[in-house]
Amino acid sequence: MKHVLVTTDFSELGDQAIAPAADLARRLGAQLTIAHVVTAEKPPAPDANAPYFKVAQRLWQADQELEAGVKASLEERAAQCGGEVQVGVARGGAIDGILELVRERGIDLIVMSSQGRSGLSRILLGSVAEELSRRSPVPVLIWKNPAVQPPQA
Repeated sequence: MKHVLVTTDFSELGDQAIAPAADLARRLGAQLTIAHVVTAEKPPAPDANAPYFKVAQRLWQADQELEAGVKASLEERAAQCGGEVQVGVARGGAIDGILELVRERGIDLIVMSSQGRSGLSRILLGSVAEELSRRSPVPVLIWKNPAVQPPQA
């Protein structure tokens, strides 16, 4: 294993997998990347000749600020891990975004936390961790912190 990817949605639960992933990467002598998927699609670059240029430009700038904020949040978490930690931002759906990072960066292992839904809520809402483990070309380690109680259905 040479490259470990840990994902976060910036929630308390989402961040729970970062420290164990950093420890695992250190023990394996592997590179660690902390990543987040922005579900909003990137807007097209504003066209100066279009009648809606000013609106498109504001939207573009807001998106740039969003992405910069996401990167800054990831870098804060990376700094807490110590050592050299990369950050990654993908766009689109959570699973497709993670799989894009896996392909682009040569990831060998994905680590993520899970809410541990069960019963009806799992059937209705699904599980990103479960679907990712089915679709991923690399192993997925799912971190469940026993101190965090899953939401009730």
